[in-house]
Amino acid sequence: MKTTKSFFLSVCIALVLAGIVLAAGCVSNAAPAKGEVTASSTPASSVVVQTPEPTAIQTPVATTSTPVPTKSVTLGNAMTLSYPANWEMKTPGDTAMRDYGRTTTNLANFFSPTMAYGKYTTVSIDVEPEKITDNDRYFNLATVAVQKTYGSIEITHHTQMGNAVSRISACSNCKHYNLEFETKTLDKWYHFVDADGTFYIFTINNPDLNYEEVMELLISTKITPPVEQKQR
Repeated sequence: MKTTKSFFLSVCIALVLAGIVLAAGCVSNAAPAKGEVTASSTPASSVVVQTPEPTAIQTPVATTSTPVPTKSVTLGNAMTLSYPANWEMKTPGDTAMRDYGRTTTNLANFFSPTMAYGKYTTVSIDVEPEKITDNDRYFNLATVAVQKTYGSIEITHHTQMGNAVSRISACSNCKHYNLEFETKTLDKWYHFVDADGTFYIFTINNPDLNYEEVMELLISTKITPPVEQKQR
């Protein structure tokens, strides 16, 4: 009887030991718990770290426009102005009948250095030799004469009294008149300046081709009307 009990006890101990061994094997093969770090099977020397290439940053370059050099000139005894240095100036000084119906004296002509669409920009400056007392009538008659000279025209700007372009002053008490028109072949701008009864006439052919240069010339123009001496 003792032998049977001893045998049974031995079998129980063996089964318990076998269960412990099996449990230990299951635990060792289980996946690592969350947050547990395991050693990598890849050798450290073979790990390649990808470093992003630096991105070139395009810095905007500040550009400055170079102003066109100008020349200053005195015309007659009362007018000074500046014109682009690369323009050509001629001073024929002739007195003749003009297309605006008046016999005036030419002070200067300016010619642009390049042409666009087969045309140059020209600026002619004339002076009326006579004192004008009715400046409104003078401008109206000039407009009628231009229409007779060129026939059917499309007037694009017609300003009587006042300054159509605010930056043009010429003198403190000057009055300004503008006549702009187009035909199939012409694009002209007449700018009349009344300086105490003395009329200066600017005739611009193809002003739009070099508009900024034309405007700077007109803006730079200064007129000093002669002071009349009072008789005692």
